[in-house]
Amino acid sequence: MRRVHSLAILLVFLLAACGGGTAPPAATPDAQSLLDETIANIQQSQNFRMILEQRGAEYPFSVYISDDPTQAVTAVLRRAEAQFVAPHTLYAQVNLRVAGAPLALDVYAAADDQWLRLPPLPWLHQPFAPEFNPLDLLSPESGFQRALSALSSLSYVGLETLDDGTPVYHLRGMATGESVRDLLMGLLERIEDVVVDVYIDTQTMLPALVVITQPDSAPEGEEDTYWNIEIYDYDSPSIDIVTPEAAS
Repeated sequence: MRRVHSLAILLVFLLAACGGGTAPPAATPDAQSLLDETIANIQQSQNFRMILEQRGAEYPFSVYISDDPTQAVTAVLRRAEAQFVAPHTLYAQVNLRVAGAPLALDVYAAADDQWLRLPPLPWLHQPFAPEFNPLDLLSPESGFQRALSALSSLSYVGLETLDDGTPVYHLRGMATGESVRDLLMGLLERIEDVVVDVYIDTQTMLPALVVITQPDSAPEGEEDTYWNIEIYDYDSPSIDIVTPEAAS
């Protein structure tokens, strides 16, 4: 007992000498290492869901929504809810605004074969976004791999918590507009540099949220154009893709 007591007294003095036992600050995670692990993990995913929202100053783009594949209309994306199944299938419910009016449509893509419909009308066998191919989302030279690995001026912002309570590592970098087009369904027509914020789930080391901001894109007093890409339900056993009858 004397030995234990003596050791306890010695420990008290040691702790006092070290500032009362204050733990040293944790080392800042290496941003590139976190990003490399995240890219490797998402490349192994078999399916996931995405929510794409465009916020801030409106970003008009051209889409094809009629049975005339040569006639495009100018639209603004509000929200798209999609499910991706590797290697090349995607189904999305898309909310647009065309000429100030809301418009909902369904999009189905199997590689470069695209269909669309304005419910309850039948499916049309034509592309919604000709530059988009869901095969590119997880391909080594495109999609998430290209968008995340191409980030320059990469930095670790901090450990944060998303609105749903998910703890995340927050990274930030710069990218060319061209390198992130696949994540925006090919709808990004201008290719100026963008700011990319990546939020990585600390438990799964998979991207939970990617925010792409186009700097200096808004008139004075307005918020710059940005896109929120929420990725979730990785490798879910529930697949809800609606296949066009003609493609079955």
